[in-house]
Amino acid sequence: MKGTKAERIYSLNLALFFSVVSNNVTQDARSEIDEYAESLRSADKEFWQFRYDDTLARYLCKIAIVYSKDISEKTLNVITNRFEKAESKSKFDESVQETREIIDDIRERVLLKSAN
Repeated sequence: MKGTKAERIYSLNLALFFSVVSNNVTQDARSEIDEYAESLRSADKEFWQFRYDDTLARYLCKIAIVYSKDISEKTLNVITNRFEKAESKSKFDESVQETREIIDDIRERVLLKSAN
């Protein structure tokens, strides 16, 4: 990947974001998506944007929904913590608020499961 470090991180974020929102999280695509996520997680924080935390929160949501029959409170807490980093810096960005809705849906599932 060419470009400045900031451009490479931005491109990596876009690749992960579109992989997640395209619903292409098949078993075949999972290793590539996991690799994107790990690379983004370990990216230079000097160039970090709130959007990257949002993308990682969406990734964690997607993985939890697609691959976990039971989403634990621990998993929900990891997702929420990542999301809150994005939300605190986003100034109510529309995309970040969409992630809030996804997390709220997951939270409902977890609460319903624990109530039963």
